[in-house]
Amino acid sequence: MTDKKTTETVNEVVPVKPSEGIEQAQVKQGVLDKIEAKKDEAKAIEVASDELAAENNIPDLDVVSKGEKILSAIGYLSFLCILPLVLKEKSEFCQVHGKQGLILVILWLISMPIRFVGDLIMDGWFSGIVGFMYFLVICYGIYSVFKGKKELPVLGMIAKKLSW
Repeated sequence: MTDKKTTETVNEVVPVKPSEGIEQAQVKQGVLDKIEAKKDEAKAIEVASDELAAENNIPDLDVVSKGEKILSAIGYLSFLCILPLVLKEKSEFCQVHGKQGLILVILWLISMPIRFVGDLIMDGWFSGIVGFMYFLVICYGIYSVFKGKKELPVLGMIAKKLSW
């Protein structure tokens, strides 16, 4: 009914000496039974929680820590995309968002000549429109990080092709 580890823990908390008698042994067994019941209750709650999450298509967000989420969100802020790529090499979540941030920076740099020509034609409006769209993509990327999503729609496909 009880495993060796639980018994050893209870023996440390409630030591029973041979001279203490049957009453103490019964108290000790009662404590062990309560611990075992709590373990079973916790397992049942965990199983019910997993089933409920599966029924409602809720992703398992416990896998990604708050620190990883914050670092991934920082990765969307221009050249800070390097941070999640360097600091969390083993975290798939950070790597995906870092790569997507890197793709955004590269696209921003590539678009500079196009924005310059567009500004000449549209009296400066083109850069403002493109900059606002860039800002919206950054906001959506940060939002998706805190929602636990791994990929942005278009950038995710491009990020998958980056491997190092």
